Amino acid sequence: MNGKQSGKGERRKRSGRMAAFLAFCMVIAAIAGCANGNTAAHDTERDGTGGDTGIHSRARDDEGRKFRMRGLGLRPLADDAGSKNHGNEQDGIIRLTRKDGELYVPVRDLAEKLEFKTNVDPETGTFRIGDNDVAFELKAGSAEASRYGDPVRLDKPAVSMNGELYAPLDTVRQLFDGVFEYELDGESLRLKPQEEPADDSGLPEFRDDPYDPYTNPSGAKESSGRPEDDAGKPADIPVDAELKNIDVNALIKTAHQYIGVPYVFGAKPYPQSKVFDCSSFVQYVYGKHGVELPRSSRKQATVGQPVKRTELRKGDLLFFYLPGRYKSNDIVGHVGIYIGNGKMIHSSNKPKDGVQVTDINKAFWKKTYLSARRVVY
Repeated sequence: MNGKQSGKGERRKRSGRMAAFLAFCMVIAAIAGCANGNTAAHDTERDGTGGDTGIHSRARDDEGRKFRMRGLGLRPLADDAGSKNHGNEQDGIIRLTRKDGELYVPVRDLAEKLEFKTNVDPETGTFRIGDNDVAFELKAGSAEASRYGDPVRLDKPAVSMNGELYAPLDTVRQLFDGVFEYELDGESLRLKPQEEPADDSGLPEFRDDPYDPYTNPSGAKESSGRPEDDAGKPADIPVDAELKNIDVNALIKTAHQYIGVPYVFGAKPYPQSKVFDCSSFVQYVYGKHGVELPRSSRKQATVGQPVKRTELRKGDLLFFYLPGRYKSNDIVGHVGIYIGNGKMIHSSNKPKDGVQVTDINKAFWKKTYLSARRVVY
């Protein structure tokens, strides 16, 4: 009798342990299911689609998710690697949409592949594209567009389909000429990877001009007695140089007053927005000292006089490209103000957010440097 009771007790214990184990497994499965559901919901939120648009298939959305999750233009500016992203061949394929016999390019998708920032002007509905400031603007239904700050009359306007902007292939060629290369593969664009930038070995450091009167007043060149000296310019600056004589140290001091002001791509004028992008910051600071500059960094790169990176003076403008796997390395994407001793002050979302001072004698800046221009003395 005792043996039977003992056997029954043991079986009850085993059954109890088995029931507890099964219940534990059910709880774990439920938690895992919730986690997966939350992750999917979070991915949808970050994807920003809220569901299938009807233009892109879900497979297409999955293919591009890593670009959208990364966000446009979030590569650190101070990345010392300074090289283009290494993606596979599928990363550069853009599927086109046919409408009334015409091939249309999804503009936002193209911008993502080129690693540009984008936004829509809430006042005008204009779609804006660029690196650290706006380079291209277009609007659904309008033949009026903008390229590097210059107006462009499009042969065929962009259209809106399912809430997304699409531009005819011919319009894309017209607006983005020289920005990227591609092959037409049926009803897809196959973007061609650009040549990797050279490493920084052998590239010179950014250095101060020893004759800069605002860095080394005692080392400034003496007047040579030439007519240009009588015109009020130092002997080493040509008389026909389109430069303005200002207190450059005062200009640098003004720029420092805005350290920490947030960066926003395509910022409206500072008095109304209280934010800057790279070129609006430069334009505003120089404007405070009576120097009128264009709004875009690409236009600012055409004013004044060219100078070497090894002969920089305070107040010189420095121009850089932002690397991308599929876009040209020759396009100005960022501008800053040289403040001496290998440093610049600029507005950017990286490596910090907002107006900041950065040491430019780093691999990234040395490799992405394009040019310097002198606009004041």
